[in-house]
Amino acid sequence: PGEAAADAPGTVSGSAPGRDTEGAAGEGTGFRAMVRDGVRFVRTTPLIRGLLIGMSGAFAAGGAVIGAAKPYSSSLGGGDSAFGLLFVAVFVGAAVGLTGAPKLARRLPHERLFGVGIVLAGLALLVVALAPHLAVALVAVAFVGACAGAAFLTGVTIIGSQVDDAIRGRINAIYQSLLKIIIFGTTSTVPGLIGLLRPRRVEVWGNTIIIDGTRPILLAGGILATLVGLVAYHQMDSRRTEPILADLRNVLRRRPRRATGILIALEGTTVTDTATQAARLHRWLEAGPRRVVLAADPALDDARLTSLMSAASLSGPRAKALAAAAVRAEIVERDVRPALDDGAIVVMERFVDSPLAHLSATAELDPQELEGLTDWATGRLRPDLTVLLDHDPGEDGGDDTAARTAEHHWRVQEMLAEMAASDPDRYVVVDADGDADGVADRVRTSVRSALSGRTELPTGAAEATAS
Repeated sequence: PGEAAADAPGTVSGSAPGRDTEGAAGEGTGFRAMVRDGVRFVRTTPLIRGLLIGMSGAFAAGGAVIGAAKPYSSSLGGGDSAFGLLFVAVFVGAAVGLTGAPKLARRLPHERLFGVGIVLAGLALLVVALAPHLAVALVAVAFVGACAGAAFLTGVTIIGSQVDDAIRGRINAIYQSLLKIIIFGTTSTVPGLIGLLRPRRVEVWGNTIIIDGTRPILLAGGILATLVGLVAYHQMDSRRTEPILADLRNVLRRRPRRATGILIALEGTTVTDTATQAARLHRWLEAGPRRVVLAADPALDDARLTSLMSAASLSGPRAKALAAAAVRAEIVERDVRPALDDGAIVVMERFVDSPLAHLSATAELDPQELEGLTDWATGRLRPDLTVLLDHDPGEDGGDDTAARTAEHHWRVQEMLAEMAASDPDRYVVVDADGDADGVADRVRTSVRSALSGRTELPTGAAEATAS
């Protein structure tokens, strides 16, 4: 457990820690308030919500195994000895999983290890349900125990290392209570469900097995565990820009996993807005425990792009788009990916969306073709969070130049809004009208809310107000 906890990336802050420090006599510190705050925290935090969803399904499947163990051993043609062997197998597997989880955590992030463990346990339980022989069942049951043990320890580690002290006790209480309630309920219900089906004898590979209610119950438990494992993985995974196959290869090859940082992009219609807010967000994040990198200099990159197009005498819109993609590829390879591989938080303005929208609005190129080009240039790297500064471009001002500028900005803003609407999990839209300090406050609030559970962030607000 100690080794597994050491790899945890950050801490989740609760929504009501302040009330916990006021003492038992303080307002809102009663039992109901604590339960209400704990439930609210679970509901609003994807990491913990996915954790509890996954473990609820795993507990239900585990309770089904316990409740069906005795009749299942009889269906395999064994008696009390087969029943005892199945119990030994599941506990030996659980011991192996508990022992191996800290080593696996060195190669696989906790959030992914938890979801993968539950999915594999569900798939192994399907094998148990279909096993025609005791030997097959023993191996599959042991694997179920190993996956469940690793997932259980990983869940405890996530709560112990990534949940703030003020809320951790309540989350642990919910976690332990769910374990007891669900296992007790399923072990009590399963024997009655098994009795609803009449046993039948079937010949499989020369072996006579008894098909009774245990097989459908175990099959349903395996399907349930697999589905909730997938849901938990989707809720908890903080590395969606990194392919899971790369992490699984690290596990098989026994290689330590690379530290993966967080990429935050600021997009908007005007360079002034994005530059100002990127610098302020960078200064605020520097007050936290993780290294923060402000990637690239947009003014320098624009100068490089202009120099490249001028030197090569590029005039066509497609040629200019290719040149812009080349500059973007250099930035990603030189600045962004090395910082992410070192585990840093990378803040970058106008990463992909704003240049893409400006090119589409100016040259009227196919947005899908441009998106494919940027995917190639960045190696399909996408921000973990994109902050879209929603700024009112204003009126045309009367003359033709101002009218064309305002129309262009409206088109760009509309394209950016469509991008944000198509992937709401990765975007936060912030009102960028008003003074820079107010916009910076709204940006910090949105970033803190969106990244809750994925990394530890500064708690103050005053350190980033300087321009």
